Amino acid sequence: MNFWNFISSLFDLSRSASSSSTSSKSKQSKSAASKSKTADSQQSSSTTAPPATPVETFAKAKVKSPTTRTDPIASSIPNIEIGAYSTFSPVSIDDAGICLRCTPEIPNGDDADLFIDLGIDFGTRYTKVCFRNSDSNQTSIVTFDNGSVNLEQALVSSQIAILDRGEILTGLTSNEWEASQWPITTTIGFIKMRLAYLDLPQDNPHWPPSVDALDSSETIENLSAYFLGRLIARSRNWIQTTQPDLFKKRKVGWVLKVGAPVEYWHGPAIDRFERVLKLAWALSFTPMVRGGDMVTLPQLNQCMNHVRVWVEQHPDLDCFAKPEIAAAVWAHIRAVGSREGFFVFSDVGEGTTEGASFRFYRDNGEDRISFYSGFVRSLGVATLSQQLQDELALDSKAVRDALLSWNLSSDNANQKNILKSQTRKYFQRIVASVIVTGFNRYRSACPHLWKSEIGSILKVFLGGGGSQISFFRHGVESTYTDFGHQRSIPDLPPYKTDNVPEPEDLDLQNLDTSAFNRFSIAYGLSIAEGQFPEFDFPDDTDFPKPPPRPELNNHSDMKDFC
Repeated sequence: MNFWNFISSLFDLSRSASSSSTSSKSKQSKSAASKSKTADSQQSSSTTAPPATPVETFAKAKVKSPTTRTDPIASSIPNIEIGAYSTFSPVSIDDAGICLRCTPEIPNGDDADLFIDLGIDFGTRYTKVCFRNSDSNQTSIVTFDNGSVNLEQALVSSQIAILDRGEILTGLTSNEWEASQWPITTTIGFIKMRLAYLDLPQDNPHWPPSVDALDSSETIENLSAYFLGRLIARSRNWIQTTQPDLFKKRKVGWVLKVGAPVEYWHGPAIDRFERVLKLAWALSFTPMVRGGDMVTLPQLNQCMNHVRVWVEQHPDLDCFAKPEIAAAVWAHIRAVGSREGFFVFSDVGEGTTEGASFRFYRDNGEDRISFYSGFVRSLGVATLSQQLQDELALDSKAVRDALLSWNLSSDNANQKNILKSQTRKYFQRIVASVIVTGFNRYRSACPHLWKSEIGSILKVFLGGGGSQISFFRHGVESTYTDFGHQRSIPDLPPYKTDNVPEPEDLDLQNLDTSAFNRFSIAYGLSIAEGQFPEFDFPDDTDFPKPPPRPELNNHSDMKDFC
């Protein structure tokens, strides 16, 4: 079994069903919004298999670009778009048509009376989307279904495929990739982490695997924007198609937020993700994306030159990047009923594991969250598994079997080796660093409250697609005894992992509640800006330096963090 199948089977553990329904009041105060235009909406087939005879299948966008615009520009669209999203056309456009089909056609308008917040969890393996409208005060998952809802249709694969003639294929759901009959020659995965690693340090320089075509940061940005642009156009069309009454005689303003894998509220990665989101939003309104044109990588790069110029001329789009962990934390707080206290939260994804310790409280009626410690590390399901393979010289099947059947009472030799591995201990040291640092700061800040707020058990809430894998749960819980915290920090209670409960303002439709862990970040990002609490962060220099990743050829034991 190859590595990809291994990862697939890892995530089969946590596959269930999930979804949600509509939204909440946006307090975004941008002044411009989109003018309402009436038109018949065009629906397109969702099949991913190319027809036997190439024919043009896309509906061209009819909305004209405005000649003047009032700043700031609200991200707005007509009531029902013409050609908002079509499946890929097997007919490629030539270089001469690039300029004509790469100019954003975002309609101008003002006085929006309906705001829709689109939260995009740009994941390492899957991307998830939630939306929230200012009428209903509820969030809904974008499922991309055609009547029968299932989890795989709500998960959009975060990957790019290159076809036999060089065209780019992307923006398909998990189900659609499985059924795809396109002639794929190359698949480029982990596009989110490739974008993030332009600014963030890599724990493993050999992951993700290098791809010759990704020869510059601009190319990585362009491919990321193309993926997100198709996703946004498709999401917009799905919302309009499934909830047409919401858009009748309304002027709609859209606000987009994407999560970035960072520990801090600011920094180059936040800036880059926000820039790419703006490019994606503009690209989603080009005839090329709305018409489903097939383009090659050189053509895309040429197209993005036009889009970049347009975005530079219109910088005030309602597109924002937020730390993923902040969105997940706010989702958690809303899910537990806005209960005050000290919490530890961790999101186990495909590429990264993120965590934070924080206190939620109210000050003069205002919600506030004080972060005490945080981390983002390449210790997700895929990356940690690859590190175990490298360290222990095991194949993917051996690691897969050991992690999926994790049982400390068994005589499985691979499990025993993983239990003693530097990779597992590094994961625990990161967990210990965040919990201990956060607890000490919390105890100092709240000397009269901490005992009553924590209680006898410190709950560590886990989210993300890998949160149901027992290896990660045991790794967190066993840190307490493995690192002797009961002796070195007697005030610190034992750790117990728990799932993040479903928020009351999330309608899961017909999907199982256990899948909310997949959508918690997208849900948090869908919350309107005015409904976010005030976040207090320590100065960047106050965050503890995480323990260095051990060299794989150094098998000496590491000093415990205490």
